[in-house]
Amino acid sequence: MWDVITDEYIKTVLRDRQGLLTAIHDRLLELYHEMDNSDEAIKSATFGSAHENIGGGRSSDQKDLTDIMLRHFQLLRAQSMEIRVEMNRLVEEQETINRIWCCYSALNIDDKRILSDLYVKDLPYKEVECDAKKRGVSSTTLERRRKTGLQELRKLYNSDMTNVDIISNTQRKAKEAKKKSRTVSKSGYRQISLDMLLKPEGGSSSDLDMDMLKNQRK
Repeated sequence: MWDVITDEYIKTVLRDRQGLLTAIHDRLLELYHEMDNSDEAIKSATFGSAHENIGGGRSSDQKDLTDIMLRHFQLLRAQSMEIRVEMNRLVEEQETINRIWCCYSALNIDDKRILSDLYVKDLPYKEVECDAKKRGVSSTTLERRRKTGLQELRKLYNSDMTNVDIISNTQRKAKEAKKKSRTVSKSGYRQISLDMLLKPEGGSSSDLDMDMLKNQRK
């Protein structure tokens, strides 16, 4: 996984995550095939087999052929190393993409919606701005949430939490929010019920109190 990510790369991942992962997957398959071929070539180009295949002839010719075989062997070794380095780089990028998407999924609903509209759905900024105003969100608030969303994403990315920790923490918060919402809803229902008991149909609680006082005086 990369140590540092930029806002631009985050936007690129949000816009085309699946395309990036598919390209990495396809390239890795190519490199696995190249690595197999390279390893086989190295096995057949060892120093010992080179001597066996050179045969007779003048010593100068044998030396030239040996030098060629050694250079060929060194080239194959270098190519094999290059393949492994590129494979490692691709795997690191794959891990980075998965981490970014995991952190994006863990954002709060408001910031996530802004980033989703702007980058995942890739809608024009003016369209997102217009839609936000319909929901009562000003242009200033929209821009602030966009920046905050990217900052929170990077903060999660750089945290010590694993991807599993981030997902688990998000699920826990969602359950707590859902439980809180149910509690508030029940509390409101009970308050309404109590008000209905205190306020008779067509009257108010103060009217009920006055009637009770009049009855007591009688």
